[in-house]
Parts: sequence; structure tokens; C-alpha cells
Amino acid sequence: MKILVLHGSPKGEDSVTMQYSKFLMKKFPEHQWAVENIGSMINAIEKDAARFDAVIDSVRGADFIIWSFPVYVLLVPYQVKRFVELVFERNSIDAFKGKYAAAIMTSIHYQDHIAKNYIYAVSEDMGMNYCASFTPEMNDLMKDNIRKGLLTFATNIFSDCELKNPVSRAFNTPKENSFVYNSTGAQNAVNDSSARVRIIYDSTGNSSVKEAALYIASRYNNAVAGDLAEVNIKGGCLGCLRCGLKSECVYDGTDDYRAFHQKMIMDADIVFFVGEIRDRYFSSKFKLFFDRSFYRNHMPSLSGKQTGWVVLGELSSIPNIRQFIEAYSEVSQANIAGIVSSESNDQQAFSNDIDLLSERAAFFYKEKFIAPDTFLGNGGRRIFRDEIWSFMRVIFSADYKFYKKNKKFDFPTRKLVNRTVIPLLAWLMRIPALRNGMNKNLKKGMIAGLSKIVNEA
Repeated sequence: MKILVLHGSPKGEDSVTMQYSKFLMKKFPEHQWAVENIGSMINAIEKDAARFDAVIDSVRGADFIIWSFPVYVLLVPYQVKRFVELVFERNSIDAFKGKYAAAIMTSIHYQDHIAKNYIYAVSEDMGMNYCASFTPEMNDLMKDNIRKGLLTFATNIFSDCELKNPVSRAFNTPKENSFVYNSTGAQNAVNDSSARVRIIYDSTGNSSVKEAALYIASRYNNAVAGDLAEVNIKGGCLGCLRCGLKSECVYDGTDDYRAFHQKMIMDADIVFFVGEIRDRYFSSKFKLFFDRSFYRNHMPSLSGKQTGWVVLGELSSIPNIRQFIEAYSEVSQANIAGIVSSESNDQQAFSNDIDLLSERAAFFYKEKFIAPDTFLGNGGRRIFRDEIWSFMRVIFSADYKFYKKNKKFDFPTRKLVNRTVIPLLAWLMRIPALRNGMNKNLKKGMIAGLSKIVNEA
């Protein structure tokens, strides 16, 4: 069987993720293996038609495709996202149709389910038979049970391909949306707010995105709109981790990303993201923008800010995008003022939705409102906290200093009551008489403090 690894790490052969595929190559020598480094070679693949065609020919000649990549900012790296776009833009989907596929993705398990869902769904959109995903922590290959699991995983997916086992589709086909927005004639009521408002958008290939962005800008007294299509961003995150020590990026001084990020994110009170759906996400330029923000490592850039999201396309047919928005905003300690989409296909309704979103963002800013977290935000920050406190501090010393200074290492064991009183109470509850007494008064006891607040309201 001919197996092609489409490897998406910008580090190429020296990436952590690639070691998992190399391990399989040694364990399954009976198969014919090939690797296309779409991550490290994306610039050449995009600019050189012959290089792109060579990759597509490799796909066409393979029986099985393994997507291989690290998780970057809740998704595949920008380089993989751009490759997927090129496949659709250049009408090369036929090369993937009917192939069996799987993915190996490494991470610290921070929102990796979003990346998993993305590559799964995109593979199905290409007509592939997607078998399964293997989602280890970065260094899990060093563990006996993970190596055994990887071999079992590979045996199973290869068997599916060889036996031509049927594979059920997991995701609905996304709906097409040809809506063209023209804000002319829409009501331009201005929100009287002192908030520093920023609108980030990508106008590439869709005039409606710019129309929506400029309409939002007209709603405020102090708004700045920035088009990603016009920003000089030299390239995607390289995963070099140079930023870990002092938040210095290898691209500093060579492009305009840091200045743009400072102006549009760090100096903002309210941030709107306006983009169209492309291949089950926003554009690759948006992915490039999010990935490059990693120069700040795991320090939140949107803390205390309001965010608004305006999506051109059928958002309800791709819930994974909403999951990304919610997770990204919550972990960044921002408030989501609202998420609106154009799927009504109605000019006035879309304008009205933007009006309401703009008003809510201004109101929430004035009230300094940040909604309580769900699991996405709370769980995500706990992963960062634990990892930065442990092995990641070796590389991400800037993170460690920030977390320590801002008291982010809020482990339960740091609280004296959790180390003294709680264990004592847990031990006392083993005494039947005390346990029975607690059971009788448990309901009232649980709400005692809350009832006091309600009564005094």
C-alpha cells in the first residue's frame, strides 16, 4: 500500500509530530511511504505551480493519506490551512476523492478537538474516507502504552483501506452562501462611546466583508478598521520558540505584524472580527493573524475586552467555527458581545444584526461586563497554568514570569483551607452520626450563603 504523509509542521522533518510518522515507517516497512512537507514548503507550493502539481500528483498516486501536524492556536497551522485553500481554489479536489485518510496531531490537549473536527470535516469535503485521528500529547511517543496505541491505530486504519471498509460521514456538507452585502441605505446610528474600537477583516475575494467592516466602523466615534489583505505579514509562525524568553519574534523588524497587533488588539477596548467562511474556518490570512499572535505565547491579549464576530456564510452549518470563537475568546479572558452571520440572506436583517451587536458591545464595555466562563475557558486556562508551571517554563520563561506576577498559578493546594480544613471535614464525614446529620441538612446548607445574598438584595 502506498502511504503519503502530508506533513504540516513548519519545522519539517525535525518536528515533534513527524517523529510519530517516522516511528510508523519503521514499524510498517511493508508499505511504500512518502512525505510531502506542505508546512515548511508552503511558500514554494503556493508560488510555484509545478511544485503544487507535484504534491497533487503524490496525492493522486497514494492509497492512504495521513495528515500530520501540531495544533497551532486551536486549529491546524496556517500553512496547512493555506494548502487546503489552494486545493479548493485550484480545483484539485479530485486527486483526494476516494482516498482513505487519517490524522496524527500533537498538542498539549488545549482545544485540540477543534483541530480534529476541522481536518476530519475538510477531508470529507474532499471526498475522502476519513478513518480516525490520533491525538497524543507532544512527548507521548516516549510512553510504552502510547507507542502500543499508535501501532494499534495504524493497524486499524490500514486495514480499513486494504479491505475497503465503509466509512460513515460524520459532518454535514456545508451550505453554500452567495449573499452579497451592500450597506448603502442602512441606518448609521452612531454609538456615543469613548471605547477604542478596532475592526479586523480580510477583504480578499469578498467585497461584502469590507462592506460589513466599514459599516461597523460607521457606528462608532473612535473606530479603526484594518484589512489583513493590506498588512505586510511575511510568513506564518515557524514554531522556533524564540519568543519564549522575551516575547521576541524572529520576524520582528522584517514585517508589520507586531505593530498591527499592538494597534488592533493590545490598544483596543472593543475588537470586531469580520470574515467569510472558507473551508470550514475563516480565511488563511485570519489563521496567519492568529498564529503570529503566539509571540505573546500563552499570555492573554484580549483580557477585559469586548469581542464581536461577524461571519459571512452559513455559520449554523459549521458549529466548529462557533466553538473556535467561544474557546478563543474565553481563554483570552474577553467577553463575546455577540456572533452574527449573513445566512438570513437579507440585507436589512444583516444590518440590523450588526446594529444590535454594535450596541451590545458598547453597553458591555460601559458596564465592564465579562460573562462567566464555560468549560472552554476555564479548562483551557487550567491546562496553560499547569503546563507553564511545569516543564513549559523552561522554554516559556516570559509566560512563567507573567503567570507568577499576575497570580495565575491558582492551584487549589495553594489555599490553606484546602490543605487543612477540607481534609479534616472529609475525615469527619466518615463518622456515621455526623454523616447522617449532614445528609439531613445538606440542601439547606448548600444554599445558606446564597440565600443570604438573595435576602439582602
